[in-house]
Amino acid sequence: MVKKLIFPFLFIAYATAFIGLFVGDLHQANARQGIAINERHRAEKRAHRRFQRFACGAKDKKQLFNRYGDEVIKHRIHQQRLSRRMVAAQPVETFNADIGDIAVIEDDGQIVADANPFDLEGKSLTFTPGGASSYTVSAGDALALEPDPGARIEDFETDLDPPHTPPDDGFKQIDFGEGFSFSFYGVSYSRVLIGTNGFLSFDSGTGDPEESAAKFINDRPIISGFWHDLDTTDTAGPSGIFVKQFADKFVATWKQVPEFDTYDLNTFQIILHRDGRIQFSYTGITTRSALVGISPGSGAVNPHQIDLSRPPGGALTGAIFEVFVNSIQVDILALAHAFYQTHRDEFDFLYLWTDFDYDLGGHAFAFYLPVRNDVRGIGLPAFDNSLHFGSAGKLRGILNVNNIVGQYPELPTERFLGLNSALSVLGQEQGHAWLAFVYFDDNGNESDALLGRANAHWSFFFNTESIGSTTDAPRSSAAEGNVWRDNGDGTFSTPENQLIDYYSLLDLYLIGLAAPSEVPELFLIDPGFTFTQRGSSPRARITLSATKKTVSIDQIIAVEGPRVPDVGSAPKRFRAAFILLVRNGTAPAQSTLDKLNSYRVAWENYFKQSTGQRGAMITTTANDTVAPSVILLLPNGGEVIRAGTRVTIRWQSSDNVGIVNQKIKLSYDGGATFPLKIVGGLPGDAQRYRWQVPADIQLTTQARILVQARDAAKNKRRAISQANFRIIR
Repeated sequence: MVKKLIFPFLFIAYATAFIGLFVGDLHQANARQGIAINERHRAEKRAHRRFQRFACGAKDKKQLFNRYGDEVIKHRIHQQRLSRRMVAAQPVETFNADIGDIAVIEDDGQIVADANPFDLEGKSLTFTPGGASSYTVSAGDALALEPDPGARIEDFETDLDPPHTPPDDGFKQIDFGEGFSFSFYGVSYSRVLIGTNGFLSFDSGTGDPEESAAKFINDRPIISGFWHDLDTTDTAGPSGIFVKQFADKFVATWKQVPEFDTYDLNTFQIILHRDGRIQFSYTGITTRSALVGISPGSGAVNPHQIDLSRPPGGALTGAIFEVFVNSIQVDILALAHAFYQTHRDEFDFLYLWTDFDYDLGGHAFAFYLPVRNDVRGIGLPAFDNSLHFGSAGKLRGILNVNNIVGQYPELPTERFLGLNSALSVLGQEQGHAWLAFVYFDDNGNESDALLGRANAHWSFFFNTESIGSTTDAPRSSAAEGNVWRDNGDGTFSTPENQLIDYYSLLDLYLIGLAAPSEVPELFLIDPGFTFTQRGSSPRARITLSATKKTVSIDQIIAVEGPRVPDVGSAPKRFRAAFILLVRNGTAPAQSTLDKLNSYRVAWENYFKQSTGQRGAMITTTANDTVAPSVILLLPNGGEVIRAGTRVTIRWQSSDNVGIVNQKIKLSYDGGATFPLKIVGGLPGDAQRYRWQVPADIQLTTQARILVQARDAAKNKRRAISQANFRIIR
């Protein structure tokens, strides 16, 4: 009997040992995989910060309004600081005029915001609750750190896309000790989430490395001791993030934690007291940019941006915070208002250039700031914030495109940011007025698989070959993605000479320059696990084993709905102003004006090329007083038209900056009056109209047609039939 049992026991022992080895190898493989993914995440972020690849600051539809919110808050903060410094509300006399077709604006003290570096080193802040929704703030000397900071947090999770393995950009949920709870804005919590990037949050955690006042106010309840892109990846020994629970308080300490991609170490502490008090203490800060404060989240009303080193007396409701920035910034709202002081409201887009370096926010090289959208079917909601910028509903967006002198090459065609030239950078930023935000129907599920970085660019795995691409010169869309070639063996490759240029037919559909029937079958590839993520920047010379997934335009329309207005009614010509902002007391160099003007002219031509000559971007800035030209061809006198038939009305119209609207009317009395509106809202490029003459139309021997064209500056001109024609049964 014993002999019979020996073999089963030996088998179980060997099997257990084998499974143990297999599981151990699997854990090691997963660990290696996690490390590799994290390093890929960090490499992408490092390249972003160093401008080694194109770092666009565009946000997805969820974060779209946070970008706008950040700019509005920045404007208000700037105005508050000017008020504290007793800067005159009326601007001083400065240069604000066009030089050629460049709108040159000299800062009058209201546009360029000074740096506001962190100034709380060696100090402490105390937030004392004054009720369910208010706190008083006091500042004092820094508190001595606890000699024993407690347990180091070793493992974190993340909510970022693409997912990676923290500790960089992660969070950790910590349950408070038994018997301890903390009340924050009147809500009692039994746990807290520790973010690696300098804050505590409740309800949900985030690894978001980019401090944002809009997210701080609108998202989760948050206690921000020092929100910035910090990095705990290589912390060891006495450095890292530590937590310690006491009977009457909970202490979180960031000890010698560096700013990402620097050697700037930072030490600070957040203390949550049982009685609801919150204390921040700073005993070793070398980074100078961060967001500090507390917020109940959920779009808190009446946010208070204050000087935390000299807080006001009395209780404050809502979010209480200060944004510290170590570089100068540009108040885009103030700039737009300055522009409209000398220009009419006839521009769809404003392009902001400078001849000095400044902080765009979020380590962006450039970004598109949406102001207004009235297009449906492109994955964006309708909104209109144009009044805040000084426009009465004309302005669609602002392109913040950085320092033309220090950040861009002499030639706009030179490749200098990965696969991008300056022109393709403009192509991407301009494209963000319409793309890339669309989902598609994937067997009943709404899929975002076409989308990549920040869900505002095309996926790395999406084939986005543009209309200017050829076999010898492959080009992917300005909105990113790649040109993928099927090798026929289960692998796909991007060409070694791939570059980024122009728009795809899907792009043109979303812009309003192509019909849905023109969009070919689309495809993306699914490589399964890969260290390259869908948010990665386009790359030439890469091969992946993958499966191919086709997507049709109908699948996109099934989720987003049809584009409205469609290609027949959408505008084809847009007007943009190139603005050059210079510092107070300076004038632009002629070389700067010449360079920017060469960019302007090249961009007009490039936009036409990018759209296959379907669209035009007019960048002249002079106030337009020239009315369109209109010549009526048919009917022009002597014709006989029968009621109930179809008649083609033909004309020729043109304008120096582009016609935006046309309409047709009918006169029964030889042109004395035109009571019947045949059609209105015709696009600027329309040159004919098929008129279905009503069967019951009034008969006349004195009929005449009127065609009226209007341009972006509201200049109008009309043409009328030179002689009468008849309408009969």
